[in-house]
This record gives sequence, C-alpha cells and structure tokens, in this order.
Amino acid sequence: MKKLKTMAILIALCLPICVHAEEFSTNANEWSVFKTRTKEEIKSRYETALDAGSYKDGSTSTYYKVAPSLKETYIAGELTSDTHTAMTKMSNYYRYLIGADPLKVTSVHSEELQAGALIRNWDFNHTVDDSKKPSDMDQELWDLGANANHNILAYNYTPRGAITGWLNEGYSLTSQKFDTIGHRQAILSSTRSNLQFGYAGNIAIGLMKESKNESKNPFYAFPAPGYMPNNILSAKSASWTIELNDDYYTANNDVVVVITDLKNDKTYECTKENGKLQVSETMLNFAQPSASANAGMYSGDDAYKVEVKNLQTKTRAISNVEYTVNFFDVLAKEEKEEETTNQNQNQTTTEEVNTGSSQNTTNNVTELKATTENTVTEENPQTGDKIGLMVGLLLVSVVASLFSIKGLAKSKM
Repeated sequence: MKKLKTMAILIALCLPICVHAEEFSTNANEWSVFKTRTKEEIKSRYETALDAGSYKDGSTSTYYKVAPSLKETYIAGELTSDTHTAMTKMSNYYRYLIGADPLKVTSVHSEELQAGALIRNWDFNHTVDDSKKPSDMDQELWDLGANANHNILAYNYTPRGAITGWLNEGYSLTSQKFDTIGHRQAILSSTRSNLQFGYAGNIAIGLMKESKNESKNPFYAFPAPGYMPNNILSAKSASWTIELNDDYYTANNDVVVVITDLKNDKTYECTKENGKLQVSETMLNFAQPSASANAGMYSGDDAYKVEVKNLQTKTRAISNVEYTVNFFDVLAKEEKEEETTNQNQNQTTTEEVNTGSSQNTTNNVTELKATTENTVTEENPQTGDKIGLMVGLLLVSVVASLFSIKGLAKSKM
C-alpha cells in the first residue's frame, strides 16, 4: 500500500512535466527552433539540398524524362523524379529556415501542369489568350494547358531557381512600391503541405494542392530570426514578411514595425501611414532595409533587429515581439563566383490573386542558385503535450485501478 501511494505521488509530480507546453518568449531568437541553430547546421542542410540526383541547375538535359517540344510536333514533356525532388527539397529548405514544417508530399508528374507550362511560353498569363495558340498546335493540348489548375508562374528561371525567384518579391526599393507576396506564401505558408510543379521551355508553374500542416509557432518571419543565408533574397525587390498564427497574435492598423541596422546603428519605422507597411489580421508585409554592399544583396556581417509593436493577443491584450536577423555567407568562394555568372537576368513572375484576376510583376533581380534539404520534422510541442497527458492519465488510471482492486480484496476478506 505504501509503495502504491509513493508511486501515485511521483506520477502526480511528473504529470505537469508531461503536459507542459513550450512557453514562447516574445523574443523569437529564444524559441527552441532557432535558439540552438548554428551556421554549420544551415550550411550542412544547404549542401544536402544541393544533392538532387541527376538534376543539375542550368543543364536542361537533366531536367526531363521526356523533353518538351516547342515546335511541331508539340509535346508537353515530363520532368524526371529528381527534378521534382529538387523543387520540393528547395521549398523545404526555405521552410526549414523560417521554422515551418516540411511539405508532406514530393511533387510528381502532372500532364495538366506540364501542358500549362508549355503553352505559357506563348502567353505568359494565368488566363491565356486563345489567339496566341500556334496554328499548328493541337487544340486539345492547348486546352489542357489553358485549363490546368495552378496558382503560381515564373519565367526565365531554372526549375529549382524558380522557387528562389518566387520568394524575391514584395517591395521595390527603386519604385518605393509594394507588389504581390502571393508566390512567397505559396511556398512558405506554415500550413502548406503539398505543392506540385511543372516546367517547360522557360516557364515554371506551381499548384498549391493541400494545406494540412499545423501552424505551431506564434509567427513565421522571412527572413528568419537567427542566422540567415545572405544568398537567398534580393534586397532590391524582396520585402520582409511575418505570417501571424492567430492562436497567438493578430494585427490591426496600430501595428508598427521598427527595424534597427545593428551594424550602422540606424533605426527606421514601417507604418501604414508612411507607406512602408501592409497589414492584414495574419500578415505583415514591410519594406526591407537596403543592402549595404554586394550588388543588392545583404553582406555576410549585416544584422537587423526587428521589433513589432501593438500586436493583439488572443485575450485582446497588446503585445510587442522582436527578433534579430544575422546574415552570413553560406557559399564557398568558388560557389559565389559561379553564382555571379547568373546575375542581372531579367526575370518575370506572375500570381493569380484570390479575386481571380492576374497580376504580372517584372523585376531586375539576381537569379540565385536554389537550395534545400531533407528536412527533419521536429515534434510538435502541442502533439507532445497531448501524448504526455494521455500517458500521464493512463498511469493515474492504472494506479487508481490497483487501489480499487486492493480495496475489493479487503472487503471480501
């Protein structure tokens, strides 16, 4: 009896540990997903991401299982499984950087998406003009591509490079104007779980097929808290964004984003009033700091502190959050030289907005080598808590049953 009581006390003491959830600091750098992350880990995942089997960036002969044909007889073609893997792995690399779970499904061949990519070599729009169809192209092939369900398009990238291109949007430092961030969210949305891709000629196409991942962190920032590779985004065209998890925070018109350049000790504000901030309940899109050097890219020693003021918590309290982005050089010298040869290409992307209309955006940005990884999924703290709770309750039930059995035994005596 004494041993059973002791066991019950120990279980009671351990139970709070089993059900304890991660308490997120208002400083995102202290979150477990970022706190212990090192440059070496990021570089290792970068190198793993580059391993895409037979696929090689810039070598078109490695892209296709069946090469497309852009002249009579027209063929949509078929990507190799390694090309699909390269595009999915690159997407997952960027998702890893912001702390989101990886896609659950690897892209596979789709006749519709391949046809959709093919025909948009003649009309680069979501809704194509039938008058642009080559006269000698089969109508059935054109219609298959024209009606292909899709969300994002990119022009003049490699298959893997298109993923990087879709991230490099949001705000032009040249025109001082915002544009779409829809492509970026297609790749980085915390709940996204299945993206499918096609590629033919110079056109990449993507379909957001499923969103079954869980949004487990209070927010997802791009660029991310902590160490961030400086070869990912163009400082000239890529805004900074924060996707809010509405289980923790929502935004309103009073939100202010303060960015401090820690290297130069300069601070500036992004607000709706000064035209540097776009706000929705779960998304903040704000003007990026200008690059300090290196032809529009952030330098390896650039560091910025981001403070978001006047967020609203689920209990309607007002809260401030912050994080620091520390850029670093993830590329070796020879890789930097190789990337330099891909710079200053004119690239175009387009996104279909929720209203069904189309928007075309053209930016002179650097085409960067795309990279990603075999992501290891971290255990969801909330899932871990539920399991712990179930185990704890099960143990308590077992102990209670033992007490009941002993009590019955005594009563029979």
